[in-house]
Amino acid sequence: MAFGNQQSNQSKKDQPEKGALFFVKQKRSDRSPSLSGNIVLSEELLKIAGNLIRDGKPAKLSLSAWENTSKKGTDYYGLKISEYKEQANQQKQDDELPF
Repeated sequence: MAFGNQQSNQSKKDQPEKGALFFVKQKRSDRSPSLSGNIVLSEELLKIAGNLIRDGKPAKLSLSAWENTSKKGTDYYGLKISEYKEQANQQKQDDELPF
């Protein structure tokens, strides 16, 4: 399954609020995840989440994903995490679409 012409940028792999999900090539069982990866959280986002939890609220954050292909030809989803904002969330997600 090819996602397109976007190439991964190795220098961005450990940037705060960025991450990636890759397809699992060898699943151990039917219950194994189809995708696996990670995301890097900044101190700022952790403070936001901590303040919400301290106030008795869920630590809800926004997550966006883009279909990408690495330089080696591996399909993956590039991720971005950000502060969740109730009113502007849908418009922000629409504005971040890569097409």
